[in-house]
Amino acid sequence: MTAALAPVRLSEVLHVARLRGASDVHLCAGACPAFRVDGVLEAQPTLVATEEELSAMAASLLSSRAMQILAEKGDATVTRQAQDSGTVRVHAYRTARGTCLAIRLLAPAVPNLEALHLPAVVATFADKPHGLVIFAGPTGS
Repeated sequence: MTAALAPVRLSEVLHVARLRGASDVHLCAGACPAFRVDGVLEAQPTLVATEEELSAMAASLLSSRAMQILAEKGDATVTRQAQDSGTVRVHAYRTARGTCLAIRLLAPAVPNLEALHLPAVVATFADKPHGLVIFAGPTGS
């Protein structure tokens, strides 16, 4: 038998996800939460959230305006400071199974060039008076 994931435990789930090095947390009614770690989804089989719990989580994370958009359009996205879990981007959406949440755990600080392993010449790009530099790649790269 699996334990229910109560709304009061959302901060705990996010905390554990950060400890595991997850970039995302996926929550859907009737399914185990999943953490995306190094691009791979890892199910957390001891927890299963109900539709009521996920609706309560969405209400605790989304603004009243975002909740209205969720009700009208079926999905809404916000960025917010989660309790004790840092900044997160929350995408709430409705499926045939009910409410789902995709939560991106944002980095606590912008990494410097050395941490990104970028060549020193990249630092000179900001000195250019005109132009646009785009670094593109898969999400999270």
